[in-house]
Amino acid sequence: MVATGRGCGRCCCAAAVKNYSIAWLTFRSRIKGASESVFIKGERLLLRVQRVASYLAVGASGCVVLIPLAYRAGVLPLGVAFTCFASGIAIGSLSALALGVSFIRTGVDRKQLFSTIALCVVTSVVAMPWISVVAAFGAPAIHDITTDVSDPPRFVEAVQHVAPGRTDYGGEELAQQQREAYPDIGPIVVTESPDEAFNLALEVTRDMGWKVTAVDAREQRIEATDTTFWFGFVDDIVIRIRPEGVGSRIDVRSLSRVGVGDLGANATRIRRYRDALTAR
Repeated sequence: MVATGRGCGRCCCAAAVKNYSIAWLTFRSRIKGASESVFIKGERLLLRVQRVASYLAVGASGCVVLIPLAYRAGVLPLGVAFTCFASGIAIGSLSALALGVSFIRTGVDRKQLFSTIALCVVTSVVAMPWISVVAAFGAPAIHDITTDVSDPPRFVEAVQHVAPGRTDYGGEELAQQQREAYPDIGPIVVTESPDEAFNLALEVTRDMGWKVTAVDAREQRIEATDTTFWFGFVDDIVIRIRPEGVGSRIDVRSLSRVGVGDLGANATRIRRYRDALTAR
C-alpha cells in the first residue's frame, strides 16, 4: 500500500511538471506571437509615417521654392507670401526630422526610394534659409548699415524709389546698435587718389553684380541696387569717396527697402565690397 501511494505521488508530480511545462511553452508562444504582432504593427505604422512625411516634405519644398516666385510675380502680397514661406520651412524641417528618424529605425532600401529622394530634396531646400538665420543669430533689428555712422553717405537717386523718410538715418541710437553688432564695419582707406579711388570703386561695384543707378563724378558718389535671392527685395547702396591723407577714404552705406531687420545682409554686403576693394 505504501509503495502504491509513492507511485501515485510520483505520477502526480510528473503530470504537474508536464502540465506546467506545457503551460509555460504556451505562454511563451503567445508572448512571442504578441511581440511579433506589435513589432509588425509598429513597422507598418512607421512606414505610414514615413510615407506621409515624404509627401509633406515634397509639398513643403515646392512651397519654399514657389512662394517667393509668386510674390515676385505679384500674385501674393508680402504678408501672405512670407507666412507661407515660413510655414513651408517649418513643415519641411519637421518632415526631414521625421524621415531621418524613421530611416535610423528601418534602414534604407529600394522600396524607400521616394522617401529617400524626398529627404534629400527637402534638406537641400530648407537648409539655405536656415543657414541664413543661424548665421545672423543675434543680429539687431536694423536695416541701415554704413561705414560712417557720424556722417553717413547720403542717398539721392534712391530717394525717388523708396517710401518717404526711408533713407533718413536713424541717428545715434542706430549708430550704437551698429557699433555693438558690427564693430568691424568702418571706413575703407586706400592709397589711390580720389579720382583713381572713384574709378576703382565704380569698377568693383559693377563686378559685384550690382545695378548702378547713379554716377556723380563731381561729387564722387555712386549709387546702386542689389536684389536679394529669395524674395527679390531691392536694397540700396551709396558709395562716397573723399580725400584722406595722401590717399582716399571710401564710405559705403547699404539700406534695405523692406522690413525692420535684415538678418545681417547689409553688413555682409559691405564686408564683401570692402574685401573686393582691398584685394585690388
